Amino acid sequence: MKHTTLNYILKIWFIILFTAPILYLICFWFSNTHTSKNSMSYANAFNNFILYYLLAIIVQIVLSTIPMLMFWVIVIVVNSQPLKHLDKTLIISISGVGLTIGIFMVLLWTANPFNIDKDILMIMICNCICICAGSWIYNRTLSPK
Repeated sequence: MKHTTLNYILKIWFIILFTAPILYLICFWFSNTHTSKNSMSYANAFNNFILYYLLAIIVQIVLSTIPMLMFWVIVIVVNSQPLKHLDKTLIISISGVGLTIGIFMVLLWTANPFNIDKDILMIMICNCICICAGSWIYNRTLSPK
């Protein structure tokens, strides 16, 4: 059971690592009103996109390692409970979103607790969407209870 749980967690983590930065960059591109989108060539825009994407993946790895280990423990505990599959998935997705919000709140609280940056909020929402979607998309093996 632990190996299937580990596979499940790794799939969700990879979705967060590789999809959340793309979602954020798309949101940033469409919400970016202070710079002209036409002021940069497509080649420069693509190079910047790749650079920011790779940097975002590195930051995601650093910031999400401990919460994903905690999420792994939560999934093991939830899977061991005699609940319906739908209830387990709901608990797992809500706890994943809670952990994601928690890590961002810890970072924001240490930086500036009363001034939440729009970009940080967008990154947090993209991560929450990815962890919630990954919890529902990927199938996990239920415990034999």
